Amino acid sequence: MRKKSLFQKLFYSLVILGISCAQPILAASSNDSYARQWNYNMVHVYDAWDEATGSRDVVVAIIDNGFDMLHRDLRDNVWKNEGEIPDNGIDDDHNGYIDDVWGWNFVPTDFNDDGTVDEQENFGNNNPRPDPSNITDLEREQGTVHHATVVASIIGAVGNNGLDMAGMNWKVRLMNIRAVDSHGEGEMEPLVRAIYYATDNGADVINISLVGFESIPELKVAIDYAYSRGVVIVAAAGNDRVNLNESPRYPVCSDEGESEVKVIGVSAIEPSRYFASFSNAGDDCIDIAAPGVDINGLLFYAPELQLEKHYGGSFSGTSFAAPHVSGAAALIKSIQPSWGAREINRALLESVSKTPPKDEDAYRQLYGAGLLQVRAAVNYALKASAHLYEQDLGYVAFGLEGGLFTARYKNPVQKDSFSELQSFWKGMSNVLPYKTLDGVNFIGTSEGTDGYHRIFEYNQKGERIRRFSVRARRVVDTLVISDPQDLILLVELEDGSFEVRKYKLNGILEGSFTLNSQVKGISLYEQKGLIAILEEKKNGDFSIQTFSDEFTLKNTILLSSLSSVSDFVVTDDFQKKFFVSGTIGNLPYIASYDATGNKSGGFFPFSHLGEGELRLEIDLSQSGNDIKLLTYFDSAQFPGRVYTLDGKKTDEFSFFDNQDHFIRIYAL
Repeated sequence: MRKKSLFQKLFYSLVILGISCAQPILAASSNDSYARQWNYNMVHVYDAWDEATGSRDVVVAIIDNGFDMLHRDLRDNVWKNEGEIPDNGIDDDHNGYIDDVWGWNFVPTDFNDDGTVDEQENFGNNNPRPDPSNITDLEREQGTVHHATVVASIIGAVGNNGLDMAGMNWKVRLMNIRAVDSHGEGEMEPLVRAIYYATDNGADVINISLVGFESIPELKVAIDYAYSRGVVIVAAAGNDRVNLNESPRYPVCSDEGESEVKVIGVSAIEPSRYFASFSNAGDDCIDIAAPGVDINGLLFYAPELQLEKHYGGSFSGTSFAAPHVSGAAALIKSIQPSWGAREINRALLESVSKTPPKDEDAYRQLYGAGLLQVRAAVNYALKASAHLYEQDLGYVAFGLEGGLFTARYKNPVQKDSFSELQSFWKGMSNVLPYKTLDGVNFIGTSEGTDGYHRIFEYNQKGERIRRFSVRARRVVDTLVISDPQDLILLVELEDGSFEVRKYKLNGILEGSFTLNSQVKGISLYEQKGLIAILEEKKNGDFSIQTFSDEFTLKNTILLSSLSSVSDFVVTDDFQKKFFVSGTIGNLPYIASYDATGNKSGGFFPFSHLGEGELRLEIDLSQSGNDIKLLTYFDSAQFPGRVYTLDGKKTDEFSFFDNQDHFIRIYAL
């Protein structure tokens, strides 16, 4: 029989001060009966709801003892694995877990009562809902079985539905992952597997209201894995009244000594704003403080087992401080879908409330950066969004020098070479920039030898943020949807057909569709959430099809007059002019079309053909007659040119010295 290691055991960071349910004040911002609570007031959740109430595009994984996913005020916000067919005994989505429609239970359990936990029983099962049938009277009195359900309700009880309470996110998807048993005990190894499961199945935020006294090396590796994929990890500090700098607990201290916050450690405060007497402290592990005393929430409901209340409290513990931070992280993610852990963590920690302390060091030991402020964090994300889309970052050009991929940046385009922005990226075959809070991030593709292509994301410093793989013969084109930010890939399949796929930036596939098998060549363009596809069919016809970001066909425009096509841009939200580059006979040509496909003009940008494809980019930072068209051959055989929309040349520009081949330029 498997033995539980005393040094690897997990315990809830849970202190119960007695269960009671005083009648709260009704909430003005939600029609839920018990929506208004002191904890929401203190961190300004109600004010935040004026700007954001969450999104079902955001997934929060709750690694705990399993929450009541059938609860009337949770079930509409429960994550479902859409790639899995229920109860067919097949791993339909090939994620390694059979029938994991509603999450996974990682707790090793002797289900057949033969006295041993075999390999399959150690692997777990597909029912993460807690089993209260064997809890003791003391555990029933203390409310242990309610632990994960209370946590889930703070993050995402359904809002404005007239039922028990509103979570910080009225709309969200809550992933149910069980890693400790109904008594609140478990081991580190299931927690490690739970973190991988959450990350690989699309979690944006992971809440861990659990504490272990000793760690294992695999836990740190799992946390690094999640962080590298942009997942926010929030962990409770624990309730031992210890200094974590001297007696660390895990996973809250798993990033101890790191230069970046990979685990947001949360201590607890009282309604008075004083530090909770039970909470652990220590600035090596504590990053932020949140309410954790007398917290009400949803309860596990099983009247046949004398669990007859839908809602109640009052619960205390850093377990219930942590989900306030996870809930805030989810709200930020709903506003800034492209942000990963680094950006979201910054928003949380730079928007805190902090009374100037007499002793800065002592304050940091208890509260970390300060007290969570949800409205301020939401405003931080909103202001960043406005700044992001209003800023004119100029131009980024990519090319190969000495066989290495290089990026250069300039604002505005001028006749001299681009100044160097980026170090070299070995092995990249294509790179796409997109705006971030810090300036620019880059999506790069690299061909593997196993039938898979690697997708990389780098920041402006050249540091790799995340990586994932896609199976395809080749990646033809890439784009990032501006709002919300998802990655669109155009891939060629093994049979020669083309498929358009939409991924979250952490690599989770969200949807796809296959194009007509007669398509010969194609490229992508996106503006304001609409996707356009330029198709050159095998019979020589050309067309532009526009889709919503959910792949709903909006319009088809048939193109005429061109002998070949290579690229296209749009002036504004696909309602004004399309500009298509290609050839007429043996001459390079740029044609303009209106939204119905009628040709409205055109001009010859160069007097003769160059090597490679004739590329287009449009600078929409200005309006009207000041909009610029940039055109160039991607071989960079000779300088590119800048034109007005009516075909008047205004400038020329060069790219790189000692250019090998391949060039792309993007206006940001």
